[in-house]
Amino acid sequence: MNAIDIEQALHQLKQAQGDPQALTIATARIVCARSHPKLFEILEAAAIPHWFNAEILAALLQTDTVTAADWLKRLIRLPMVETFSARQAWNVHETTRLALRSTLVKNNLERFRTITRLAANHFSGAEDAQQIEHIYHRLAGSETGADKQLHDIYNQWLHAGRYDALQSLALLLEELLHSKLISGGLLARTLVVLGWIRESRILLTHADSLARQAVALFVDAGDKSGEADAREWLGRTLQSKGKLADALREFQRQMDIMRILTEQDPDNTGWLRGLSVSHNNVGGVLQTQGNLAGALKEFQAYLDIMRRLTERDPDNTDWLPVLSIAHNNVGWVLKDQGNLAEALEEFQAGMDIMRRLTERDPDNTGWLRDLSVSHNNLGWVLQNQGNLAEALEEFQAGMDIMRRLTECDPDNTGWLRDLSIAHNNVGWVLKDQGNLAEALREFQSSMDIRQVLTEHDPENTGWLRDLSVSYNNLGWVLQNQGNLAEALEEFQSDMDIMRRLTERDTDNTGWLRDLSIAHNNVGRVMQNQGNLAEALEEFQSGMDIMRRLTERDPDNTDWLRDLSMSHYLMASILETLGRLLETLAEREADLGIAERLARLDPTNRQWQKDLKASQEVLEALKRRIINPGQ
Repeated sequence: MNAIDIEQALHQLKQAQGDPQALTIATARIVCARSHPKLFEILEAAAIPHWFNAEILAALLQTDTVTAADWLKRLIRLPMVETFSARQAWNVHETTRLALRSTLVKNNLERFRTITRLAANHFSGAEDAQQIEHIYHRLAGSETGADKQLHDIYNQWLHAGRYDALQSLALLLEELLHSKLISGGLLARTLVVLGWIRESRILLTHADSLARQAVALFVDAGDKSGEADAREWLGRTLQSKGKLADALREFQRQMDIMRILTEQDPDNTGWLRGLSVSHNNVGGVLQTQGNLAGALKEFQAYLDIMRRLTERDPDNTDWLPVLSIAHNNVGWVLKDQGNLAEALEEFQAGMDIMRRLTERDPDNTGWLRDLSVSHNNLGWVLQNQGNLAEALEEFQAGMDIMRRLTECDPDNTGWLRDLSIAHNNVGWVLKDQGNLAEALREFQSSMDIRQVLTEHDPENTGWLRDLSVSYNNLGWVLQNQGNLAEALEEFQSDMDIMRRLTERDTDNTGWLRDLSIAHNNVGRVMQNQGNLAEALEEFQSGMDIMRRLTERDPDNTDWLRDLSMSHYLMASILETLGRLLETLAEREADLGIAERLARLDPTNRQWQKDLKASQEVLEALKRRIINPGQ
């Protein structure tokens, strides 16, 4: 470099002080000028893609490969250029690359878009890396139709279980968002696809903000289908935050949009599937709110649409997993209504689909996860029917799948949560079998996962509720082992979480039921410790909650059984206190619920057992009242 060049370089460096990006650019200009006056422009072009070789440079510079190879020799001598062994190529160091791209956009947007378009055209291969690079450059260049192509790639890879490919795509979408190169509908679609891929990893507060931004952008663009997608994402986020009323509103808006679209084009299978999903979303909230009849109606609508679609195309592997989920959701409501026989049929139908699919493609992570859910569903019904050995087999099969998946990606919070559920399921069967030591080990494994998750995102109410369940499970085993002091600590930790959650949303019936159970658990330990007055207060608090819930939905068999348990617990304290007439009223109320449940499902062994026990206890109490001396 001559004296003038040195003076100019020093001036650029001085001007760049305090601005890391400007300092990076100034340094790059100086280094390039030492080799060739045009090398900085070549470096700018090389910084557009994530990697380059002579062939890529030739495409970007629109020159022959011989000339491009000469430029490549100069480039690879630069300190900010490094080898990219995965592609047998080179790349500009990330900090310099992003600075060059940003500066080029600001100073020469037309040149940036020209090179970006050339890059998109060059990366046209079928490999994952080629497809990701292609759509990245189409989005960066704001090309028409890039948003639809991104949506199509996501759906294709999602249904094919291409988990690693989707995570790689997400990395480049995140880079695009940070670069602020895109806007409008392109930005909205990028936000939604990134949200779908990273849903289990994004903090809920951030996800809420991104989803609302996507909704607003789609509304401004007049894209109704996109708006429905964004509202679904927002609804799921609100649901995870425990804001059920707000979530239901978003899901209903999604459904309204999809109804209009399907009325406009009844043969559009994509929109029909979207309508079915909206029914599923609404049903999920209604189920959580305890509205089982409303939930069943929505889930059946979901199932009906997916049945019609799969009848049109029985080998459509995009629709078959959705049909499996529809069977599962209908099964869950039937189970909650006490109809175990029909619930088992639905769960079995869902599993049959997922078994066929995973046999066809054993590496599809999405299908494997759905198969683990099917194992859990069958296990829960078998456990409720008293078939513990078979239930344990199903739960262990579900756990084996989730272990393999989480070993592949230990940071996937959705899979980690599923694994924690699997540990709990196995633990409960072991407890029922009397194997307390192993049950405690499973429950502790579940809690270890859940503590990590809640530390990662303390605002995730679903994870907080899961943690409360873990405290409850540990408390049960400790109590059965006779360790009352530690059991009480666990149950009180459970209650503390559920109190905080129900204070956030006083209409969340699932949380209210959990709080009622927490009161009962604390009361049981106090009763065992001989603290009868405080135990009675806890049982009364639990009963008050369950009375309000069963008045809201008298057909919810889980709630009825919980209310029956509250009557039983109250009676146990009152009888010890010698208040026999009050005890009699509680025992009769308990028997009335037990009779009703037994009539609902004669195949439910547990309910028949509960009925017999209630009858025997009541008769013994009556004899004691009539003949107090006996």
